[in-house]
Amino acid sequence: MQLCDSDLKAANAADDPDRVKPIEVDVASANIVSSISGASKPLTLELQPASWNMIRLHVNVDSQLAKTLGKDSSIGA
Repeated sequence: MQLCDSDLKAANAADDPDRVKPIEVDVASANIVSSISGASKPLTLELQPASWNMIRLHVNVDSQLAKTLGKDSSIGA
């Protein structure tokens, strides 16, 4: 989810209430490294200048580690 506009002074107004609004970012078209294996690899994102972003991450835990932790096969589920 991203909130940005090429005009840094852009604002919503009564006559244009949706001038600046959050948009869903298409992961396929964004410059995002979306497949990471191993804890030592960083997640890298290229964000728009002067933007607010909400980034949701989902971490899958392998079944052996899940048994060790006594949890389901995914964190946050």
